[in-house]
Amino acid sequence: MFKDGQGGHAWNHVKGDQTVFWAQSETTLSPADREARRKRAEELRAEAEAERRKRAVRASALAKILWGRATDPTDNPYMSRKCVQGVATLRQIDAAEAAAVLRYTLRPAGTPCRSSAARPCHP
Repeated sequence: MFKDGQGGHAWNHVKGDQTVFWAQSETTLSPADREARRKRAEELRAEAEAERRKRAVRASALAKILWGRATDPTDNPYMSRKCVQGVATLRQIDAAEAAAVLRYTLRPAGTPCRSSAARPCHP
């Protein structure tokens, strides 16, 4: 929802579609109001795209840090039990170290996720 509560921006993450919706119908607006709405929608799309790009840059930077700190999975007990050998594209990192890089507090095993729409459990 927009801050003014008069509409919002919706995404279909499965299909990749996005749309802007409004509380007031287009048919009840004057031509000047429709043009103002069109411009506002374009501004909102640009803001949303800038925010998406900002998150993508941050995610990429964190991924590079994680990859750099991760090690080859030599002598990995799980892989040994499965008789699997590592490959150049497989890396491992301690969960606590990954959490420190991501600035994410791990929940103890078995702890239920307490989430709300305003603050999800996972970043």
